[in-house]
Amino acid sequence: MSTKAKTQQYDDLKIVEERINEHDVLTTISGPNGRTTQILCHEMSDEEVLERIRGFEKKYGITSKEFAKRWWDGDFEDTLETNIWIRLLNCDFLQNELKDL
Repeated sequence: MSTKAKTQQYDDLKIVEERINEHDVLTTISGPNGRTTQILCHEMSDEEVLERIRGFEKKYGITSKEFAKRWWDGDFEDTLETNIWIRLLNCDFLQNELKDL
């Protein structure tokens, strides 16, 4: 059930997002050196996103607002988990919650 791919260009990076089925998106990232990475992401419901965020808040013992402030100031560890957390906070439905950061 592949549909038209969405392509974005950021300087030397090319990002192509292609919907594979109702819930999955395949993202292909190509760099200037010819290296390509593919990531298959399962889209989560709003409730699943909030549940995941609450899990990060509990694990790290801080609110998402505090985390985001520290993250953007470079005052928080850079790990796979924290990268996922900051990405989840960029979900459209959360933007009104975080606009006053």
